[in-house]
Amino acid sequence: MKRYSRRHFLGAVLLAGSMALTGHSYANDGTDTYSYSMKNWQTLVATEMEPLIGQSFSAYGVEASCTVILETVWEGLLDPNRPASLSRKQSFVAKFTPAWEGCFSNDQIVQLSHPDIMGQGDVFAMVKVDSQDKSYLEVVFN
Repeated sequence: MKRYSRRHFLGAVLLAGSMALTGHSYANDGTDTYSYSMKNWQTLVATEMEPLIGQSFSAYGVEASCTVILETVWEGLLDPNRPASLSRKQSFVAKFTPAWEGCFSNDQIVQLSHPDIMGQGDVFAMVKVDSQDKSYLEVVFN
């Protein structure tokens, strides 16, 4: 029986963990079946958020917790003066509709979560009212 060092074992564990986070899996025949990269809130960009339009997110605020539906995502113009040190090259705005009216009545820090995005995002959500007098949350991702 071949013995492996602790370093080889830890390397294999780290490799398996990183493959799980990036969505790699291997079929029985050994071929790589790449699915998707796990997104995270700190580096999320508009193109990663757009496929989630219409899906439910959990929102935990100071006043209440409720389910919100992602309605739209849009980007502004690219700012050439934007500092390169920021995690996002371009900011974007997302509109969320609460599952029930009055879930959030004030602007506040809200913790968002979704199964396709790693962890939870602490975002500042502004409560706005549309032309039909229905409230929604607007979140700017800088």
